[in-house]
Amino acid sequence: MTCNKLFKSSKGTLFTLIILQFILISSCTYHRGNIEKTEIVIIDTISYDLKNIEKDWREWENFEIQYIGTINDSIYTIPFPDINPPPPPGTVYDSINFKNDYYRALGLSKQIEKFIIKTNFEYDKGTIYSDSIDLFVDTNFVIGKYEFSAYPIIIKNSYCDTIRVGYSYQRRIRGMLEAIDSTGNWRPIIEDREIHGLPVNQEIVLPKDGIIISSVYVYSGDYKTQLRFRVGKSYSNSFYSTINYNQFESIFDENGEYKEKYLEYRKRK
Repeated sequence: MTCNKLFKSSKGTLFTLIILQFILISSCTYHRGNIEKTEIVIIDTISYDLKNIEKDWREWENFEIQYIGTINDSIYTIPFPDINPPPPPGTVYDSINFKNDYYRALGLSKQIEKFIIKTNFEYDKGTIYSDSIDLFVDTNFVIGKYEFSAYPIIIKNSYCDTIRVGYSYQRRIRGMLEAIDSTGNWRPIIEDREIHGLPVNQEIVLPKDGIIISSVYVYSGDYKTQLRFRVGKSYSNSFYSTINYNQFESIFDENGEYKEKYLEYRKRK
């Protein structure tokens, strides 16, 4: 084969490789998707009546993982995902419900451990905060989030590969709840809580098409508006709810210190 023919053949091979590489990269690029509806039946395990939560300031809300795994027709969520020790001796408490909640939380912890892998600092998988995920807040179901009502948040990995969720000890999602104010702008109604901690070589990962279920409180208040949930660059569907308008007001001043009015409010509480 002459050098000219070899060069032409190499050009064809190179062109083919570039096309294939472009197809692979395109299939993994970020898209701002959301789930329009879900046919998953979400079943709660809480055994008592729930109440809506009411806030007067823009405070924090944790978004714990209450399920991780594959999509099933029916999924049970855990209202108390933290494993808490029993109360001190002599304390009167509902021991039966405590044991039930304890073993459910223990089961969830073991479930999450199935999605923990060893990594290194050069681990190159994407994350739920920067890559393609679908978000859906399902207002058809009300589940328990501790003692309050909550809507399930379904997070689906629509990326082309496994993506990272967080370090193995971080059993919650860093999310943001936003609402439309009186001028028509989307603004946060909870404080952004950065998840701190030392890096470790174990991370929770979510396989392609796998889902996480968390939840967001059902708020009560005197201002009806639309809400949406955000994780990184991805947004959920919008839904109507009521909040107190002062939830748009941050608890911090421009220096990052608690506002005096908020501290006074906390004293009254």
